[in-house]
Amino acid sequence: MRREDARFLTGAGAYTADRAVPGALACVFLRADRPHARIVSVDASAARALPGVVLVLTGADLDPAAFEEMLVTCPEGEVATPLRVPHRPILARERVSYVGEAVALVAAESASITQDALEQILVEYEDLPAVTDPLAALAAGAPAVHPQDPRLAGNLAF
Repeated sequence: MRREDARFLTGAGAYTADRAVPGALACVFLRADRPHARIVSVDASAARALPGVVLVLTGADLDPAAFEEMLVTCPEGEVATPLRVPHRPILARERVSYVGEAVALVAAESASITQDALEQILVEYEDLPAVTDPLAALAAGAPAVHPQDPRLAGNLAF
């Protein structure tokens, strides 16, 4: 058991969500509910119009030249084979590659307002073939998880 486990298991732990900072906004991400899809459209106009909503961002709002993709790396010398990390946009623009990929961000005056705003964001998807079995992902002709990245041909990351 880790030394911090006892306080969390007994309800005595402190979380950042327990700390109120005057003037701080609540932020939440809308995440993809499907494993692989093309984003046809994102309509956030109703969410932006809600009282208390300060900001709603989608991938279309972020200039790719100004907002680089998230950098995912591995400590040097920790991996025996070269790691081929897929390109990961801050917010999905044209497609989602996994359940939970961030599609939009809402910042509002309270957590409850962020949840109300999330419910107002309409995302239209066109489902694409998904790979859910690791061995099937390596088979010839398997749908590519990251077709836009030639380094990941064959769905092999290592």
